Amino acid sequence: MGALGTGTFGLSGLAKALDETEQTGEKLPVLFTSHGNPMDIPLPPYGNPFLSYLGDVGKELRKEYEVKAILVVSAHWCTKGSYVNVSPWPETIYDYYGFPDNYYTRKYPAPGSPEIAKQVAESVKEINVTTDWGFD
Repeated sequence: MGALGTGTFGLSGLAKALDETEQTGEKLPVLFTSHGNPMDIPLPPYGNPFLSYLGDVGKELRKEYEVKAILVVSAHWCTKGSYVNVSPWPETIYDYYGFPDNYYTRKYPAPGSPEIAKQVAESVKEINVTTDWGFD
């Protein structure tokens, strides 16, 4: 799924949309986690306890649930308004500086889902669509 950005003026719109969402009594599985920090980037890509744990959580979730989509909400996208990224392949954004060069070469090649992202945009009325941002 595309990334959902809740900009400076977008949180109230998102909160309003959630308040207006019909309650069905069904609960969806939700996982809130930190993306860590650049120092968590394993170089080489193994041996980092934090990322190994996240990988294990992902494996367990796939065993337990039929995961159809993942909605990523990023507070790093500071805009006037809220946006949903509808790109089929969001780029990797490096929103940090001052690290060794190899910290800017790692890619996160996760696909987006323009169809599902557009459904999110349609269900949250005060949201715009974009392809100008990626995963940070």
